[in-house]
Amino acid sequence: AFENHVTISLSESSETFVPIKEVKCEIHDDKYQLLCRTHDQMICLTCLEDHSSCKDVVSLTKIVGGVKESELYRDAETGLSDTFDNMSTMEKVLNDNYDSINGDKTQLKAEVKMLCDQAVDSIRKAQLRMETEIDNKSEEAKSTILETNNDLKKKKSNFTELESQLRNTKMYGSDMQMFVILREILKKTHENDEHLRTLKSNEKTDKVTLSFKSSSDFEGIIKIDKLGTIDIKHVPTAIKLKQSKEKQ
Repeated sequence: AFENHVTISLSESSETFVPIKEVKCEIHDDKYQLLCRTHDQMICLTCLEDHSSCKDVVSLTKIVGGVKESELYRDAETGLSDTFDNMSTMEKVLNDNYDSINGDKTQLKAEVKMLCDQAVDSIRKAQLRMETEIDNKSEEAKSTILETNNDLKKKKSNFTELESQLRNTKMYGSDMQMFVILREILKKTHENDEHLRTLKSNEKTDKVTLSFKSSSDFEGIIKIDKLGTIDIKHVPTAIKLKQSKEKQ
């Protein structure tokens, strides 16, 4: 009697058994007995009152016979298999995409770091060029001061010599010699006064300082808040979904 039956273990049975769907009307809790093809809806006798104007209402007993071996069954079975395959395919695509986000994150961080490293390298090179310019400007400023100062030292030495001549002439020279040296001193002091005024008017005696004003480009880097933007883009995938048949 059981030679054509397939037997399974109790443990396997408990894992695979799914309760059979009730065939009762969810509204009236009565058995489905009819199919309204107009609304594609199974109905009970009480539901029939709402479908009195429907022209295509048939008894379920007339159409469910042999349904387990029908094309409808095969279509439903194929539809379930195709739907499961479609969901599995989509699930794999989503999982792969989920994992690829970590790759995108790593790549973007590397790109941002490389950009920042390049910026730091550029700033470092600009710093070295600026330090060289500071050295050059410093030497230029000191050279001007040194040139003026050497000129003053030379003239001061000349006046030291005149001062010695004045003392010696007073002690040992004649009145004529004193007169000559006095005229020379007055002339030289007048010339020197004019020379000092010229130095002052030509900014030779101004205090020289070095100053720095950052470029607008560099100030923009200092005040930068964001290096760029990160966008989430949607690129259509080439998923091919199996098409199941519509209900019959």
